[in-house]
Amino acid sequence: MKIVLVHGIFNTGRVLRWMKCQLEAQGHECFTPTLAPLDGRHGIEHASASLKQQIEARFGEKEPISLVGFSMGGL
Repeated sequence: MKIVLVHGIFNTGRVLRWMKCQLEAQGHECFTPTLAPLDGRHGIEHASASLKQQIEARFGEKEPISLVGFSMGGL
């Protein structure tokens, strides 16, 4: 399974590295992108467009993924 872990406000993808390691140890492929700016000042629409672009660059447009978001990353 391909899993995308999305951080919350004022963090980067590195904050989810423990969870990423745990999931990868179980055989999942994980991606922890960083959404900038970290304070969300450009709004959720900007962050979601950036997330979409990063996911498509990593997995392509048609690859099924599971998306897990923390705090603002869940929006």
